[in-house]
Amino acid sequence: MARDSLTWSPGQSKTVREICDHMTEAERRKAYQLSMAYAYWAIPTLVVPVGGIGGLALAVLRHPENGEFNKAIPWSLFLAVGAALLAVQVVITLVWRRKYRQFLASTKWAKSQGYTARSIKLSSWQEKER
Repeated sequence: MARDSLTWSPGQSKTVREICDHMTEAERRKAYQLSMAYAYWAIPTLVVPVGGIGGLALAVLRHPENGEFNKAIPWSLFLAVGAALLAVQVVITLVWRRKYRQFLASTKWAKSQGYTARSIKLSSWQEKER
């Protein structure tokens, strides 16, 4: 089967590419659903703290007239919220990667080739030459 945008990602390992190339339509849809589920968590827990909270903190904390930081607002609160959201992102990423490896190992072709969730490396930099 031909590779498509539903299963392709940059830095994808050769093993994952091979498994995706042999997926059935139902397996492709499941792969897409898993990827979208991750995206729904990644956007609020990664993009918001990095861009939104940083920008908001600068806008709120600077005095509009002289540009000095407003000492009445605890700027550390912004950093704490950002750090908490980033920690959530790390946990979600680890859980999602495990679940995605389990899914890949459960595909018809991967089973026929003897792949297990532990043997599948998602990123090309993790995969050693066979």
